[in-house]
Amino acid sequence: MEPSRAVPPGVAIAFLICYAGLCLAGLNPWHLPESTDDITYFDLARSWAAGEGHTVQGEIINDWPPGFPLILSLPIRLGFGSLLAGKVLTVALALVALVLGYRLLRSERRELPFVTMALLALMPAGYVHLLRTGSDWPYAGMTFAFFPLLYRLRDRASLPVAVGAGLLLAAAALTRQVGVLLSAAIISQAIGKWWRLPRRADVMGTARAVWPEALVSVLGASAWLGWNLWLRSAAAAGRVATGNYDVLGASIWHFFEPLKAVRGVAELFFQFENIAGILGIPSGLAVAGLAVFAAVLAIGLWRTIAERRWLPSDAYALFTVAVLLNYQFKNTRFWIPVAPFLLDWFFRGLVWLTSPVWKARPAFPWRKVAGALLGLWAAGCLAIDFVLILKGNGAGQGPLCGLLSRDEGRFYRGLYADMRTAARWIAENRPGARIGVRGWFANYFREFSGGLRAVNHEYYPNEFDVFVRTTEPDLPELLRGQFTEVFRAGEAVVYAKTAEK
Repeated sequence: MEPSRAVPPGVAIAFLICYAGLCLAGLNPWHLPESTDDITYFDLARSWAAGEGHTVQGEIINDWPPGFPLILSLPIRLGFGSLLAGKVLTVALALVALVLGYRLLRSERRELPFVTMALLALMPAGYVHLLRTGSDWPYAGMTFAFFPLLYRLRDRASLPVAVGAGLLLAAAALTRQVGVLLSAAIISQAIGKWWRLPRRADVMGTARAVWPEALVSVLGASAWLGWNLWLRSAAAAGRVATGNYDVLGASIWHFFEPLKAVRGVAELFFQFENIAGILGIPSGLAVAGLAVFAAVLAIGLWRTIAERRWLPSDAYALFTVAVLLNYQFKNTRFWIPVAPFLLDWFFRGLVWLTSPVWKARPAFPWRKVAGALLGLWAAGCLAIDFVLILKGNGAGQGPLCGLLSRDEGRFYRGLYADMRTAARWIAENRPGARIGVRGWFANYFREFSGGLRAVNHEYYPNEFDVFVRTTEPDLPELLRGQFTEVFRAGEAVVYAKTAEK
């Protein structure tokens, strides 16, 4: 297939340089609020660099695979052990991912490849998540690099290319568990090959046609299954930390919530929740807006199929959507790796819906109108990015720019400042204490306390002697009578076992 027309190289390079400057302006040496995966990844990276393997607090971690922590451990092994160095590496990987994504969209003849990747980069969620030591952008880069290798196998079988694609699939699956969803793209390409065979019932002919895709699948699946089998053996030996997957089990896939999933995509694209709140849009009208947005995406997908522009990457994106519809956690950042394909559907759906209007008045400068709207979209995203850099989000954090926040105490705001104060009080007044706290806040208390053991109190009910209430209205019922309040910092209330008061 012929690539889409490229933007002038100078424009692309200038954007990349300016965007790199925007990223540097938002860097600081502290973990950002509202997601703790990056804390776990960095702790795992330090553990790998120290020769302690895939462990945190002496336990093997089940919920996060080893690929990204191993990458993140490289600067630590080279003597650059600060969180800031880890963030710089993540930004560099994100910039590579943007280039790979642009090249992929061009080769696939997608709608507006440069605009698509520029918008994704500027979207506040896309921007903020590359300023963390998180795996979203590095994983996205791996997927963008995987598809060109897969496409090379479509018309010509090659053992080296198949092995390379298989190893890249293995790396993606060991970076994010959802990397196995790339199998949908492999199956789609294999079916396409089979469909074009003169004799589809010919087993040997089919085998000769699809052996490269089969080899890619085997290499990727072997790595993914090998890691998970090793985890099972470690869990049987009692060496694995209790996590969401262990406790929730198969129930984690029993949350069919299409509206919530669409809301997550809309939040990534348009900051939907913030805008709806600022404008005071009634909930019914907001739901109607989400329905229209979902319809545009669906129409774009339909037109992709109807116009015979379906590609293996579309199969990967569609399968990811289907999986996340049922997954309990639908974080906005989960959509970053498939956002370029969803944006392509969105643009294609809009073009089809508006075609009667611009066909009726072909002399009108519709292209300029579309360009202006895209410019406003990008400008709005950039404006929010600058607000985050210069002011913060008004809730959990101050300015992203470390020079403006100046120190950790000024950076954290609201609940996160309270948790930091409580954790520091525990470290100073209860040295060696084991902290119990609700859910993912445990990671923050481990970080803020300087490394004290902190656990989810529901998963480790008998392994803490200090409990911190954060978002709960009162002390959990099971702890009443056993713990007494000893310190309060705003929303964070510290309790100690009654006998220790």
